[in-house]
Amino acid sequence: VLCRLACRNDWLLFAGNLFTLALECIAVPAALVLPFEARVAVGVTMLLMHVGIFIFQSALIGVFFLPNVASYILGFGADPNLANFGPAGPSAPWLLAVAVCVASATGVALRGGRLLPENWP
Repeated sequence: VLCRLACRNDWLLFAGNLFTLALECIAVPAALVLPFEARVAVGVTMLLMHVGIFIFQSALIGVFFLPNVASYILGFGADPNLANFGPAGPSAPWLLAVAVCVASATGVALRGGRLLPENWP
């Protein structure tokens, strides 16, 4: 229903495209030099973009973007010494990122290893 709504409204498609380009081409590269709180905001916004893909484009595509969540946790919200394990072992964000990757890989394995075709709608 929401996908059909978006397709019938050029302004909604334009806004979504503009938002995606600004986010991926301006905000994400800027995150390299932003303070921690701003990096977290960019990471949350990227996650929300994927929720939008799940809702407006395809649930299957949204699920296959799941591994990106691990990258966002590590890249936008992590302390630079994240992989520097101390006596207590890996940090909680690192373990969460690994869990997301394992969950995604399990989903692909349960589908028989089939990924999305190159010509998916």
